[in-house]
Amino acid sequence: GSTTWTLAVYDPPNTSIYVLMNPDLVARIEVNCRALSPNETSMRITYSWTALTDRGHHHFTSPADFQSKMQRWKGWLDDYSKKAGW
Repeated sequence: GSTTWTLAVYDPPNTSIYVLMNPDLVARIEVNCRALSPNETSMRITYSWTALTDRGHHHFTSPADFQSKMQRWKGWLDDYSKKAGW
């Protein structure tokens, strides 16, 4: 199924909060950023989710699965920052 992402809070350069929804779960992702230097940013990402179905309960089946998802997201953010010239 498809997933809808909504940018619920946009407070650059500090915080962004996203809400995603699909038939199986609803999730809230809060991204807090802090400049470490002109070329470095520290990010704290907090996830919370609610499963709506049995399939949603199995969305994150193990800590290793969650780590894999986080590594993919880090890769997407790294790629985006390079394209944006950050």
